[in-house]
Amino acid sequence: MLTQIHSILYWVNKKDPLGPKLEHPENDPQFSLWETPVRKWAENQHIREQTMSDIPKEYDDVHKPEYAPKITVISPTQNAIYNPQNIMNIQVSQQSKFGLEQIDFFLNGTYLGSSNAAPFNFSFVPASVVEISNPVKIGGSVKATLKIIAYDKVKNKTETTVPIRFSQ
Repeated sequence: MLTQIHSILYWVNKKDPLGPKLEHPENDPQFSLWETPVRKWAENQHIREQTMSDIPKEYDDVHKPEYAPKITVISPTQNAIYNPQNIMNIQVSQQSKFGLEQIDFFLNGTYLGSSNAAPFNFSFVPASVVEISNPVKIGGSVKATLKIIAYDKVKNKTETTVPIRFSQ
């Protein structure tokens, strides 16, 4: 989107507000009374009008799928059953072409927190998360989903989920 600051009369035909923009809005007798102060304000704010030449023409060779960070969850493991009253330690291994910047952690869609420094591990007490109070029960355990989103320094991201179970 290009930055272009104008009065409403530049963008909207006052006789047909839902219709197309006028081809020559400057022909409206009120146009200069509205447009001039808006343009002066934009100039005083040092807002530079952008044109089609401001649109990037280069190829983005940084934000490619193959450059997304790679995350492997070491702990918790999928087949174990965890006590929701105990501290759960999340441990990951990661690889990133541009260096990892942050990992966000979620349990059943509830944001738990972030880690911004290597080794990017995280700890929490599952019982403190409201969403596991209405759990999906499987046999003698409660099913939950741990989601991990990792961002590198150029904002490439990857997401992984791990099904985990808690004792009741």
